[in-house]
Amino acid sequence: MPLLALAGGTVLDRGADAIRPGDVVGLWGADFKGKRGIVQYHTSFGSPNEPSIAVCVEHEERKNKLKVVLLPDTAASKRKTTAPEEVSLRLDDLKSGVVKVYRVASRSWVA
Repeated sequence: MPLLALAGGTVLDRGADAIRPGDVVGLWGADFKGKRGIVQYHTSFGSPNEPSIAVCVEHEERKNKLKVVLLPDTAASKRKTTAPEEVSLRLDDLKSGVVKVYRVASRSWVA
């Protein structure tokens, strides 16, 4: 069960708990368009079949913004890099695709 599920800017599911650092973010064909200052930007992550996976570093609830680290194997397909990449995602700027945030189970939960 995801903590947060967005599809094209529409909230599909919001879990009972808040997003915290360490949560896993899946991006399926996520297309972000918006403004940073006076400059417009457009970025895409993942594809409908092959998601980009990231780990949440910081969540700003007031700005509806996630700061994540993209894993290198998923980021390498489009960005041609092998190093982890820190990216800021403003969830209000999601125009298409799916974004889901999951909580990893603690070790005490698994026997």
